[in-house]
Amino acid sequence: DPLGGAPPAPLAMAALSGSARSLLVVSLLAKDHRISHNAKGFLKELVLRRDGRVDELMRMFEERDAGDEAFLEQLNALITEESLRLFDSLYMGCSLERGKELSKSERNTKGLLDDKNLIYGEVEYSSFVRVLRKINPDPGAVFYDLGSGTGRAVFAARLTQDFSRCTGIELLKSLHDAGAAVLERYNASFRARLCSSVSSHVSLVNNSFLDVDWSDGDVVFANSTCFDDELMARLSVAAERLKPGAFFITFTKSLGSRRFEVLERKRQKMSWGPATVVIHRRLNDDGTPVGEASLNLLPSDAASYVEEDDFDPDSFAANDDDDDDDDDDDDDDDDDDDDEDDDEAELQRELERIKAEREEARRKDEEQRALDEERERRESALAGNPLLDLGAQGGSAKLKRKWNDDVVFRNQTRGEPVATKHFVNDTLRGEFHKRFMDRYM
Repeated sequence: DPLGGAPPAPLAMAALSGSARSLLVVSLLAKDHRISHNAKGFLKELVLRRDGRVDELMRMFEERDAGDEAFLEQLNALITEESLRLFDSLYMGCSLERGKELSKSERNTKGLLDDKNLIYGEVEYSSFVRVLRKINPDPGAVFYDLGSGTGRAVFAARLTQDFSRCTGIELLKSLHDAGAAVLERYNASFRARLCSSVSSHVSLVNNSFLDVDWSDGDVVFANSTCFDDELMARLSVAAERLKPGAFFITFTKSLGSRRFEVLERKRQKMSWGPATVVIHRRLNDDGTPVGEASLNLLPSDAASYVEEDDFDPDSFAANDDDDDDDDDDDDDDDDDDDDEDDDEAELQRELERIKAEREEARRKDEEQRALDEERERRESALAGNPLLDLGAQGGSAKLKRKWNDDVVFRNQTRGEPVATKHFVNDTLRGEFHKRFMDRYM
């Protein structure tokens, strides 16, 4: 086997038919964990349909026309194409535009249009599948999508990997209900088409991911492009409960925790435009790495990714046309790419508007707080000075004075008893007569 496993016996291979040889190679690749068992199921279906693309890949494999990695890259491209067909059929009637309408309507009803943490955005299927291939999770691992929207990332993980459980957590009920309708179709018509030897579980939860326990996750994803600093800080603290070796995928922003190492930081195309994909891995509790810090290197990396050092935020905000040209040579004539540019521009304008409004509100709050503190200081100073007690002065700061305040002997008799004078209409009993008699008689 040129891919590193034990080679099958040449005579045995020669004795097998073309379809049997293809099935044998596919089974060996799944056994060696070079492809998932669900991927093996898609390839087996193509083999049974006698799809000519499989025959061409098998000819390349047997004649070694290309290297091992090139063969695997083309094989995975075929798997992605076939799984995308199933994915598109699953999401028929639940488009990105529908999800965007549901999100805006509910946020508007609840007065949450200014909460940028809830801005809607979904993964681009092929790009997200490539990210999962780079991680190459072990069979039986657990996957969580924090802020799952209508569940697109959850079903992309379900269709292409061998997770034991795939769970999406979404706060907005309208998006959760749309994803639940997709889940109902999946259980009714699509689940049986996956490999029966591995789990096909999918569940969706209507709640805040801060209130749900996802610490058992092996691969956790959060579309954090629009998360503010406070939410990223709370997310980072919650992520520290993951076990060592767990992977955490974020968009645009990294986790602010020293308990994670960044394995890769590159850009991918998403539903709203290009986004930086950051792959973290949980460190051991003592801060040491869990094994070698390596991811699967894909031949398409050079063409599909742009190094973070080459990323100019200004060009991202202005919808850099170079990235779109790399994805489609006819970008100027492609209405879908134009729609994506418009969505990205609208997203950036909304983010800038929210930032400006919050900054203006913060500035007004600080000005009002300063005015209140100054008023309290003045009132406290006036109330503590008895000479300026305006309440006792009738609201005036001027002291009241009488006309005789400046007389020299005005207050000399203060404290002496005041004699009571009584008028008597009798000269013999009047006060003057009494004093005369007391003095001279």
